[in-house]
Amino acid sequence: MLSIGHRGARGHAPENTLASVRKAIALGADWIEVDVYWLDGELVVFHDQHLERTTNGKGLLMAQPFDQLRRLDAGNGEQIPTLAEVFATVAAGSERVGINVELKGLGTAEPVVRFLQAGPLRGEVWDLSRVVLSCFRWDELARVRAIAPRSASGLVLAELPPGGVGAAIVQAQAIGAWSLNPAQAIVTPALVQAAQAAGLQVWVFTVNEPGEIARLGRMGVDGLFSDYPERVAG
Repeated sequence: MLSIGHRGARGHAPENTLASVRKAIALGADWIEVDVYWLDGELVVFHDQHLERTTNGKGLLMAQPFDQLRRLDAGNGEQIPTLAEVFATVAAGSERVGINVELKGLGTAEPVVRFLQAGPLRGEVWDLSRVVLSCFRWDELARVRAIAPRSASGLVLAELPPGGVGAAIVQAQAIGAWSLNPAQAIVTPALVQAAQAAGLQVWVFTVNEPGEIARLGRMGVDGLFSDYPERVAG
């Protein structure tokens, strides 16, 4: 079962920062998950629409120029990073760790794909088998498939659609998804079995309690997003 560091290692360091990414690698995560917006011509690693919860700034993220965002404290003196900086940090820390990029802002799919196609490390080719692009919105993932058919994508589900498990799998297959990423609360043995039978990986978010990690492991899920990746890796 894969250990996927949620926003890096959010339980140990400020989320979606380079410090959090480095901590997740040090704790044995197999994958790192970060959230990305396309803003001011930059791929900005951030989760919320507003700045207040995780920085000393105020207001809407998308209303701020990139230069202003870079002056903010994202926790313990960390900057809001770019996706290129995350890739460089992972490359420096481990040759085996993958990156799950969650597409947060509207219209993020194309710039992320173009970034990957250009070579994230100053033109160097990145092993795309170590990248998954995930999103709650099927239209963004459909765009990924249209411009990069071989990219791995994950459909994120906070709840099941009308029609239940079967409908969720049909949605995932319709956009060529590689994985189904359901919230912990909606995961059942039937969902896991049906998704895997359809050729989908099952990566569950966000699982922190040891008992839940063990329970989902017995169900046979393929990966868990956790704020404490060492609990899954261990």
